Amino acid sequence: MNHKTCGLAVLAMAVFLGGTAGAKDKETKAPEEATLDQFTMGDVLNGVPFKAEDLKGSPAVIEFWGVHCPPCVASLPELAKLQKKYDSKGLKIVGVHRQQAPDEEILKVLKTAKVSYPVVRTGTAPLKNDGIPHAFVFGRDGKMVWRGSPHDEEFMKAVRSVVK
Repeated sequence: MNHKTCGLAVLAMAVFLGGTAGAKDKETKAPEEATLDQFTMGDVLNGVPFKAEDLKGSPAVIEFWGVHCPPCVASLPELAKLQKKYDSKGLKIVGVHRQQAPDEEILKVLKTAKVSYPVVRTGTAPLKNDGIPHAFVFGRDGKMVWRGSPHDEEFMKAVRSVVK
């Protein structure tokens, strides 16, 4: 490869990486106008009593996930522990399943992960969130304070900030 070709390859890589890094930064920042009441929830899948109104006035986490997504399944036991740890502080967690799968398959995974928070079949968010797992963290006022992967270290910081 000559110097000119090598230089073009480096330039192309820099443009590519710069574009994807900027997109990721934008994806994880919570716009101030996003609020909990802009999210919709489908029917409860795992039998845990739940209505969207139950989230009003509470710190909350909504996680979009799928049973065929290994990182999603890995986050379930951690979210279940988080729910128990901060239950006394009013934290509410809702899982929103986003993939096609039989109920029995989903319920088996939830049982293994010891999930006791409500999991709904479908739901929508006012913001683009194509990738899963994708969590949204809300303060007691219903305003979103953070969004991104529940495996990100910033996720726990956001949760701790809303349960104070």
